[in-house]
Amino acid sequence: LAVLAAAPWGLVGARMGLSPLLRAVLLLPAVALIARQVDLDLDMRSDRGRAHDDGARTIARHLAPRLSDDARIWVWGWHLWDLYAFTGKRSATRVYKSLGTITGPNDDTWRLPASELHFVDGEYARMLIAEFEARPPAYVVLGSTAPHREFEALRVLLARDYVRDRGVRIGRVELWRHRGLGE
Repeated sequence: LAVLAAAPWGLVGARMGLSPLLRAVLLLPAVALIARQVDLDLDMRSDRGRAHDDGARTIARHLAPRLSDDARIWVWGWHLWDLYAFTGKRSATRVYKSLGTITGPNDDTWRLPASELHFVDGEYARMLIAEFEARPPAYVVLGSTAPHREFEALRVLLARDYVRDRGVRIGRVELWRHRGLGE
């Protein structure tokens, strides 16, 4: 800002020998940029002042009374990872985040949007199913962007051992309750 400021050595300073009108014209872009930055900062402050995880909080409130102290859950979804913290429950498997394990890695940049996620059948998918079989999670929560329909072994396991819990509707998120939990 010193270059644009009215400092003696600045672009619009007294040493530049510019008329007051020309100085004002040259300062307008700086004033506009400062005003824009203040507006962006106020928007950011307002945005940070509200919760962006209302869906996860709602699901957690639904799950909490239905889970025993030692229950575990499993969550597959970009915006649902908070459920572990909100419910105070651990993941039922070592695969608690899917990016780069049962889906491809996140490839979005500031220039390009992310590619559509696809299920990756491999070592981690087999580990997940084996750990589900050994110690089934009380609940499985599937996010709307997770490619769970491509994971055939998971679909079979859910159909066999779980029932849909429709007590909470958040977009296309699916909640699956283990049959052993009852209602």
